Formats: sequence, C-alpha cells, structure tokens
Amino acid sequence: NRKTTISANGGIKIPIANPQKGFGTGELDWGGGISWSQHISSQTIFLSSGMFWKLGDMDDLDFNNIITYSAALGQSFSNGKWMGIISFSGTTQIIDNIDPPLTLGSGVNMQASDKVSLNSNLSIGLTESASDVSIGIGWSLKL
Repeated sequence: NRKTTISANGGIKIPIANPQKGFGTGELDWGGGISWSQHISSQTIFLSSGMFWKLGDMDDLDFNNIITYSAALGQSFSNGKWMGIISFSGTTQIIDNIDPPLTLGSGVNMQASDKVSLNSNLSIGLTESASDVSIGIGWSLKL
C-alpha cells in the first residue's frame, strides 16, 4: 500500500508578541503552502512540505518574504502505534547577508487513539541564525 497524500495549508501569525524583545515582526504575517507524504512501505513514510510566508517589517529591520521547507523520513513500530522520525528543515534568506536557519531534527510520535496523536522532537541548528537546540512536545486531533 503506497498511499500518497497531498494537502494545502495556510497560516497567520497575529502580532501579539513584543518585537522589542526579539519575538515577532509586530505586523500580521501570513503564508500558504503544500505538504506531501508518501508511504514507501507499510512502515516507512517520506514527508515534505514547503510554504511561502509574507513577513512584515520591523521599524529598524526589513525582512525578506521567505519559503520554509522540510523533509522527513519516518519509521513506524508496534503496528503503527509508535513512529521515529528524522528531519531536515530550513528557510530561504530572511535577512540580507545573514545565512538562513537550517536545522536537523529527530522525533517520536505516539498514536494515542484513532483521533489523537502525541509527539516530541529535538532539533539542532546547523547555521548561526538557527537555535542551537530546540525541544518540543505537541499533539494533533483529527476532526
């Protein structure tokens, strides 16, 4: 079963963060993109995504509009209840003359029920503009 899934996605970042503290642009940022997943085997999946972002500018700093991209390879275990993932992600250049952020990551997902999945991830920055280390946890709910 070599199932393929293609989906469109969008996002809006509402300007509630304080740009003076280094978080957010202070303007409404929006984007849209596409994701593709391909089952290579019954237990292995390839995932990729790309998204265009229209970024606002700060008073003293101009941001380029960017494309974010990622690719990941996942392997499921225990009849699909668990999945381990390795990933690579990056963006095009956000600020002129500064290397864009690139990261390498790994994660674990657990399918808690037919509608709920839990996930955790760890990533390391490959360029100076990326966070040195990032740790995350999350969940998704199918409606």
